Amino acid sequence: MHSSGNRLISILTFLSKVVQRHTKRKIRLDTILKKIIKRQLPFLIGGTITGAIMTYYYGFLFSIIVNSAIWMLISFIVNKYYYKSTGFKDEKYLLQYGLALINTRTRQS
Repeated sequence: MHSSGNRLISILTFLSKVVQRHTKRKIRLDTILKKIIKRQLPFLIGGTITGAIMTYYYGFLFSIIVNSAIWMLISFIVNKYYYKSTGFKDEKYLLQYGLALINTRTRQS
């Protein structure tokens, strides 16, 4: 129990340093990225909540597989009929943005 408490403290310390680093840089998100994050946030929150509930009742492995499939289907339906787009454009943009941040970080080191 004591080692898990220390691990949690070290993780929280690391996260606070990362947040402080990003606030010092004042990274400005472009408008496309803000729209994408706004569209993906309900799926992330819903997936987290349903995943936690399913894990409690059915176990971790079942929860990961079924929850991922359910939320992929929900996001596909919402994107197709509400946003009138198909495919993974948002996810591809987020991946490219994250890789660009990682590449600039490794070049500075």
